[in-house]
Amino acid sequence: QPMIGSVLTNPRSDWATGIFPGNPRRFWLRLTRLADCLRLQYSTDGKVWPLLRLAPFPPSERCFIGVMCCTPERQGLAVRFSDLRLTAPLGKALHDLG
Repeated sequence: QPMIGSVLTNPRSDWATGIFPGNPRRFWLRLTRLADCLRLQYSTDGKVWPLLRLAPFPPSERCFIGVMCCTPERQGLAVRFSDLRLTAPLGKALHDLG
């Protein structure tokens, strides 16, 4: 069963995972940072964006983000990341998942 997860480091790392209901070969991620919170969502169709994580994150002028994939086999996984964009937040409340 495909899984999806996220790691948040501040200053220690945690790992949150769940069952992924879509095609693991094609999906979208959206990270929103607003004030002192992070919202991470995923989409299997680019239209519906379920919540993956909502977490506190202290405000600062600078932070580091990144994407990665892994496999339980620890080898043989080929991944292509595309269409990375940095934009202003959508203007919705962090709890608004619509």
